[in-house]
Amino acid sequence: MKTRILVVDDDEGVVKSCKRALESKGFQVEGEIDAEKALEKLKVVSYDLMITELVMLKLDGVRLIRNAKIINPAIGVIVLTGYPSPEAIRETLQIGAIDFLAKPFFPEILGDVVGKALLYKKAARVYAAQEEFDIDKINAILRESRKRPERLIPVLQDIQDVTGYLPPSIQKLVSRELNVPVSKVSGVVTFYFMFTMTPKGKHRIRICTGTACHVKGAEQNYRRVKGYLGLQDNETMTEDKFFSVETVRCVGACSLAPVADFDGAIEGLVTPDAITKKIDQTRGMHKC
Repeated sequence: MKTRILVVDDDEGVVKSCKRALESKGFQVEGEIDAEKALEKLKVVSYDLMITELVMLKLDGVRLIRNAKIINPAIGVIVLTGYPSPEAIRETLQIGAIDFLAKPFFPEILGDVVGKALLYKKAARVYAAQEEFDIDKINAILRESRKRPERLIPVLQDIQDVTGYLPPSIQKLVSRELNVPVSKVSGVVTFYFMFTMTPKGKHRIRICTGTACHVKGAEQNYRRVKGYLGLQDNETMTEDKFFSVETVRCVGACSLAPVADFDGAIEGLVTPDAITKKIDQTRGMHKC
């Protein structure tokens, strides 16, 4: 089923531009130049995402977002506006918007922001029930870098040291406090292998899948460790949260391929049997 998107803007040209850009990427897009009529559509159609301007004649974007969230709490919201003041951005993020994009915009950037918003929505559903963080420590980190977007990477590093991973709720909080688009925060989190959006076990096993490791058996190592831990294809962490398994593109030790990282310690020339032995040793240490 195609993703359904509603674009709301009293500028018909903007609505048409959004439709062209997003329909070319396979999305099902409807447009509305009357915010009050858009609200009526929201009552009868379950949209996955709404893209809206903030400043409109009949009904402003903030009120539209508030009402949309009452009608469909799961709807994702992107603000596309010609008036991207820090105050307006902060308010819309607080009432449920995922991201914002200033006009004029490039179609490619709009598509990228929409793609990241949909990933954000999916991840938020998966991990919402698992989040138990030390909010005081997180707020202390953010206070030192408030409205300093150049501090994004070190802030994410410090927060991940506290939380263990960077789920959508944390990314949105960082976006709001540093005054950085959520799409940029998400882009940094997904680009650098040191960051993760998923919870990790007490012990982390990372299998390198770079070219050298791939040629020398990385896939067999990965399959063995997942099978040995009883993990299905879409699972990365054991039920007891003791082990988690992931792949990384490269750890910079190609001469030792195939390589695996056990809790930050790199081991080279690893075999499936060596990995399972390491798992048993780790379990045994905790039984003693």
